[in-house]
Amino acid sequence: RRNMTLRRIGLKPAFFALVENGSKRSTIRAGTKSNMVGPATLVGGDFAVAVEITSVEIKRFGDLTDVDAERD
Repeated sequence: RRNMTLRRIGLKPAFFALVENGSKRSTIRAGTKSNMVGPATLVGGDFAVAVEITSVEIKRFGDLTDVDAERD
């Protein structure tokens, strides 16, 4: 039986408008989270929005680029 509990991912409330209008489509997170593909809920303050995580790219902190930072 599959666990259908959605992952909850914290996000600053100021970013929810960007998520909802589609201009924020990625985030940088510390740690290894290779099993994060699939449905999730972004939560922060009084906000919550359902999202679908389509891919995860694992990088060392020192390998992050300016493009990665701009996407975040």
